[in-house]
Amino acid sequence: MLRSTFLVIQMVFGVIYLLLGVIDSEAVWLIGVAIVS
Repeated sequence: MLRSTFLVIQMVFGVIYLLLGVIDSEAVWLIGVAIVS
């Protein structure tokens, strides 16, 4: 359970990281932080 949850979190971080690299937008970064926290 914890392992699969960790994998999902890792995937979310990966997607956010890609979005940051492509868009490089503060809004996307803030949305990512809001989702994580």
